[in-house]
Amino acid sequence: MKTIVKRALIAGAALLLLGGAWAVLLNTGPTATMLVMMGGAAPTLAEDPPVAAGVRWHDDYFAVVRIDEQTWAIGAPAYPIRAMSYLIVGRERAVLFDTGPGLRDIDGVVRALTDLPVTAAASHLHYDHVGSLDRFDAVALADRPGLRALADETGRLLPPDDMHLGAVERVAAEPFVVTAWWADGQTIDLGGRSLAVLHTPGHTDGSMMLYDKAAGQLYTGDFIYPGNLLALFPGAHMGRYLETARALVERLPQGTTLYPGHLDLEIQPWQLQTLAHGDLVDLVAGLEAIRDGRLEMHAWMPPTWKLNDRLRLIGNYRWNMAWDVR
Repeated sequence: MKTIVKRALIAGAALLLLGGAWAVLLNTGPTATMLVMMGGAAPTLAEDPPVAAGVRWHDDYFAVVRIDEQTWAIGAPAYPIRAMSYLIVGRERAVLFDTGPGLRDIDGVVRALTDLPVTAAASHLHYDHVGSLDRFDAVALADRPGLRALADETGRLLPPDDMHLGAVERVAAEPFVVTAWWADGQTIDLGGRSLAVLHTPGHTDGSMMLYDKAAGQLYTGDFIYPGNLLALFPGAHMGRYLETARALVERLPQGTTLYPGHLDLEIQPWQLQTLAHGDLVDLVAGLEAIRDGRLEMHAWMPPTWKLNDRLRLIGNYRWNMAWDVR
């Protein structure tokens, strides 16, 4: 009798654990799904990662690609999720768009490339884009109510856990001081070169891009990049993703080059990767098809949809997606 009771208890516990796992995977909140997917381990850096021709090592961590005479892409080939930063330089000042996870201080790379005053601008508050912001005297964020509310009267801002997400790689949030709040449509004059600020909610509510119309360059952050687009984090919203993507398709000329916040992890050797206007068109079509139930999932766990040969979207299950933007 005791054996039967013991087996029943074990079976019941197993069912509870299994049910709990499914509850996480099918959860009504994206945070749990994210934690199941990504865990909480510190990143393991690759040893001697191969890089393509045209990539110049700055040291044993950072690598630099010259886009043109005034623009550089900065990345860390050894870092597993391949976050990218961009140094955009004018005659009088420069912008560093995103600063990486902060595992190493990116300020040294920037100072090796320019001696002009630099504003560090974050596309959004995720940990892999705001590391080392505290090392810069000038820091800019999108002027969104949800971001403004996080800063005190001096501009000091400590990203909250559900916006920083550093726990997934055991990266602690560090406070920084915001010195500029950039409005949607604002022009940033660098001296002989100007950037338009575009607020682009979707991946997060506080996301922004920078657009150099004269050069045909769009710096996208995490809104769109080659590989797996993640639309399941806290603050992600499918309806706003679609609304923003439609606006970008209408605004941008077809010859625009998109410089993304991440590189496709499957492409070797490490190299700068770009997207095109047609990828935004495919993003719009894919989001509409997901919303309408016309695009079948490419994978069930995590829920993944293939948008084209370069883009896949990982989100919540369709019954848990928010599309209303009112």
